[in-house]
Amino acid sequence: MWTAEGSYCNLHPQGESSSIAFDVDERLGTEVLIAGRVSQQQPAVWTVDIADCGPDGGGFTYEPIAGAPAGLYSRAYDVRRVAGGWEAVGTHDVVRYDVQPVVWFENGASSELLNEKYGIAFVINSVGQIAGNREAKGRSQAVLWTR
Repeated sequence: MWTAEGSYCNLHPQGESSSIAFDVDERLGTEVLIAGRVSQQQPAVWTVDIADCGPDGGGFTYEPIAGAPAGLYSRAYDVRRVAGGWEAVGTHDVVRYDVQPVVWFENGASSELLNEKYGIAFVINSVGQIAGNREAKGRSQAVLWTR
């Protein structure tokens, strides 16, 4: 994560073979949330204290998303703060090449957003609307999920 101050934070967790970050939530004080994935394509959320992180690592915690299946296409694309925690959106593998758009909750619950074979939830805004896509007759279609 690159900071406004011109440096960066190394967010790679020790013991993980790989990691990737997709989105940074709004900054609250010195803390931000980041959505991504870690080894074995496990969706994860980082909590980062910008004041304590740096190029040598540290200043963050991360947690693989409880109940999210590992797989080639399982990943968290976006995260937002909610009362009592966070919500993350992304996709998880159902079977090879069939992925479901999903919203995960910090308490370990989740909700699939389509009852179809393919779709991705890319972004969630401050009021919980989720934008993404679904496959229909071999073509991708934009989708907005609202509550």
